[in-house]
Amino acid sequence: MAFYGKSFVPEREENYEAFVKSMGLPEEREKQTLQFKPVQKFEKKGDDYVFTIQTPEGEKTFNFKSGVEFTSAFRDRPVRI
Repeated sequence: MAFYGKSFVPEREENYEAFVKSMGLPEEREKQTLQFKPVQKFEKKGDDYVFTIQTPEGEKTFNFKSGVEFTSAFRDRPVRI
């Protein structure tokens, strides 16, 4: 596919600030959320897929196979995908 191996960054944020403000977050958290600009990359390696998110806090990588359920963590909480 044409999007494999490419890095993606947010380009537009139409109405995003109003959306974040409507969540009622504390001011510091609101500021962090508005400045958050993750770089995302999606790759295919054989039968496996690799999804990588780069943030100022570090890099998070998810490896998975199509149609196979897996467990991971999101904000230190377990999730099943």
